[in-house]
Amino acid sequence: VFNSACSRFFVPSDLSGIGGMCHEYICACPIWRNKHPQFYCVFVNTNPGLDSMRDMDVTQVLSFFYFTYKAKLYPCIVVRWFDTSG
Repeated sequence: VFNSACSRFFVPSDLSGIGGMCHEYICACPIWRNKHPQFYCVFVNTNPGLDSMRDMDVTQVLSFFYFTYKAKLYPCIVVRWFDTSG
């Protein structure tokens, strides 16, 4: 089980990085700085056929982990899905 992960992605409208490449750290810490929990929220693309934010759902990351099955590594995330309205 891991408390954080780094996500690397391409943002064509942001040329401040190396050719639009960016990275973000995502935290899922049950105890942040020995005080309160810190669980980041992320967008998950659930319908790639749409052209806007309507294809994204919001989730809260609870933990990161990985497992190996038949010599293949599977990275996983446990999330809490938020209900959508409208």
